[in-house]
Amino acid sequence: MISALARSGCQNFEARILVLYAVLILISMATMSLGAALVILASLGTLFSTATRQAWQQSWRDVWSSSEGSNYRLWTSWLATACLMSLLSQQFFPLRFPGFDPVPVHWAKDLLKLWYFLWIPLLASVWHRTSSRLQTRVWQAWLLTFLVISAIGIFQFFTGWPRPQAIPHLDHRFHATLFLGHHLSTSSIWIFPFFAALAGAFSRPLQARFGLSRAVLVLASTLGGITLFLSFSRMLWLALPLGLALFGLLWIFRKAPRTTPPPQSPLSELPSPPATGSKSYPWLRLASLFASGLTVIALIWQIPAVRERLLHSMGTQERIELWKANWNFFLARPVFGVGWHHNLEIAGQYLRTLYPDRVSFVGHAHNNLLDVLGSLGAFGLMGWLGYQFWLTRLLIRQSFSRENSANPEAVLESQAQSDLARGWLAAWLVFHCNGLTNLNFWEGKVQHQLAFMTALLLSASLKRPSAEARVASST
Repeated sequence: MISALARSGCQNFEARILVLYAVLILISMATMSLGAALVILASLGTLFSTATRQAWQQSWRDVWSSSEGSNYRLWTSWLATACLMSLLSQQFFPLRFPGFDPVPVHWAKDLLKLWYFLWIPLLASVWHRTSSRLQTRVWQAWLLTFLVISAIGIFQFFTGWPRPQAIPHLDHRFHATLFLGHHLSTSSIWIFPFFAALAGAFSRPLQARFGLSRAVLVLASTLGGITLFLSFSRMLWLALPLGLALFGLLWIFRKAPRTTPPPQSPLSELPSPPATGSKSYPWLRLASLFASGLTVIALIWQIPAVRERLLHSMGTQERIELWKANWNFFLARPVFGVGWHHNLEIAGQYLRTLYPDRVSFVGHAHNNLLDVLGSLGAFGLMGWLGYQFWLTRLLIRQSFSRENSANPEAVLESQAQSDLARGWLAAWLVFHCNGLTNLNFWEGKVQHQLAFMTALLLSASLKRPSAEARVASST
């Protein structure tokens, strides 16, 4: 009895910390780091009690030794090895050219971001041992925070508060950066709660999982969508319609699982009800979707500020120069690159040597693929692509998973996860489109949102203990 109470109290405490983390990952880098530290401390605190230590060890083994956990371990180990080898290459065989000072390797600082690869399975294990009731509180905190801060983003567009970032060529208007500091961060972070809320607005099982009404989710997705638009990110403006189109396609051809009565039940002899309503006309719905999308795009194109923003060449030439520089780094160091994250400093010296008569824009590659090629070489590219394909495959598998069961609760849980994965698959497409002109994969603020999604997908890939088993284990 005491053991059960200790386990329940510890689980409640971890859930409260998860609620706090879900709020903090939508605010700023400092709060994200604080939230992760609190989750780690709360998780490690469970090791001091025998009753909770066993649950901690079991959930960690479940995640780490599962099929998807093994795939995760393979690709993250490959990526981590590529990062290490690139830095060793830079340390002992630095890239040299006239007028260039080799960039020293600072091992602790340069390898620091590898901690995210351990953070994801730890977060997945915490989530896995959290009850569905407590998980609902985390979802509520995440989505309601998203709703409130989205409303602040709309206010920020007109006033600049709380962190003004002026929009070029649009007087007295500001990027909706929220508390994140940059509009490109907003465009790659806000898409994940946006598509989750949008999926929930169309899914009753997800509404039950989130513990939020359809009206609240419609409001959250509407305010979040407006905030994304007001970030005034050109690439997002191009990517978001693609994500919405994919979301619409997935939803139109969505097949709901059926509750299968037990074999000896009288209900098993009854014929299945025929499909009714608009479900019988998916192609008509598809045509309506694209007609509506094209109409909205045509209307938005009539806004002069949007046309000018999209057609303006600001930042284009600078990005092309950085792309060329990183391609040249790959040609000079094709196997391991010029060093993880060192391509930023090397690009600065390279462009200043190439264009000595002007001030060159210095930064990362502004493209995920070219940044990996330049910094990690072909070896790192294979690991990075493997990781992306694994996560894409996981999203697709969960999007189309169906559980025909005699247990209505299991069917609804399966449908909720499938609907959520559909939303996140659309967000994943937008994320990678954003990554064509911005380095969003390695950004720390974005990594926390990716970690949240990946950890929850990993946990969902495991078999959750039945209600009977949970009751038995707590007595």
